[in-house]
Amino acid sequence: MFQTKSLILLVTTTMIFAGCSAGVYPVEGQLKWPDGSPAKELVGSMVEFEKSDPPALSARAEVRDDGRFSLVTPGKGNGAPPGLYRVLVVAALPNDRDAVPPPIIDPKYQTFENSGLTYTVEKGKNAPEFVLQRNPNPRRSR
Repeated sequence: MFQTKSLILLVTTTMIFAGCSAGVYPVEGQLKWPDGSPAKELVGSMVEFEKSDPPALSARAEVRDDGRFSLVTPGKGNGAPPGLYRVLVVAALPNDRDAVPPPIIDPKYQTFENSGLTYTVEKGKNAPEFVLQRNPNPRRSR
């Protein structure tokens, strides 16, 4: 009896997790600087992919301390469905709002319309690398 219940629980759990990630493929990428080094300074920043093709959806990730990120699609799981995406990067804000430093990356990356970043998610593993320019017009913090 115990084995039967365990087997039913295992099969049910497997079906639930398989259903949640159906049609979603891993997207584990990295942000880099023009010299090829990881954009470590962007730790805590957000990367967002917005699907260009219907159905409209987006996937997001927080940048880790090595410039890497792993997308998650809300309601679908880790990764993203196949298709063409526009990409934006929003730099993390410091905890001290009174000493806001200038953005480290070019502000153009903060909107889909201006970032110039795109990526096509394909079936299987995806490993996008985006080379970002630093802010060309740094201003002094308050």
